[in-house]
Amino acid sequence: MRLVSASLLGVLGLFTASTMACAAPTSDAASDESAAGADEAEVVSAKQQCSSDAYAKAFSHYKAAVDGAKERLHGDVCNDNAMLYSIANELQASVSTCAQFKTVIATSKWAQPVRDALKGNIALATFDGRLTVKDARGKVVLTGLGQSLPGVTVFGPAPGVYGNMSKLTFSAGGAAKLSMLSVVDPGAPKWIDATGTYALGALNAEGTVNLTVTIAGKATVYKVSPEAQGGGYELLLLPKAGGDELRSMPSECEA
Repeated sequence: MRLVSASLLGVLGLFTASTMACAAPTSDAASDESAAGADEAEVVSAKQQCSSDAYAKAFSHYKAAVDGAKERLHGDVCNDNAMLYSIANELQASVSTCAQFKTVIATSKWAQPVRDALKGNIALATFDGRLTVKDARGKVVLTGLGQSLPGVTVFGPAPGVYGNMSKLTFSAGGAAKLSMLSVVDPGAPKWIDATGTYALGALNAEGTVNLTVTIAGKATVYKVSPEAQGGGYELLLLPKAGGDELRSMPSECEA
């Protein structure tokens, strides 16, 4: 039997180590980013247009929102990170840090779960660029509100375990539907619907918009404004003559 020299063994060892290093899996961070759609054109564009630090922070919040939305769409709606407030807060942090993520949210294939989770909520329009609540100076503008309202639902008070007791849905062509939750039979609450119309006024000097909703011949005028604690994505509808306030975020998981 021929003996292998020590020098040859050394060469073989270096070759094996080099081969293993090349074949080693990428880091968890790189793997997570790749799995999160970081190679999509929209995300690459955001990476190019924002600073490295801003992009990294925005992407982290964006990924957390998508992960939470995926949990929600699989039925885990009451997990902290899967509730609409949590998803919206993460998206707000993302677009506030790197505005280019608005395009990512609007068009990325990987962002579809957040679009599905926030479907019917006005918050989505603020994240994908359709609705601008405030301008660069912080002045309320509500630009695009009229175009963003169709398909949106807003919600009345949630005083107990049943959650929101009323909701108002806007449709194309100025149509509106007011739904009230009936709990005559506590074991089988049901929604009672009434249809009507809505009309949106111009922006007032105080930074609100008048919204007139007419249901069964009765008109209610609401002042529409950003909710103070909503981070810019939540709207408050305050009835001018008194009555229930409506908010764009629903109450969740009371029971």
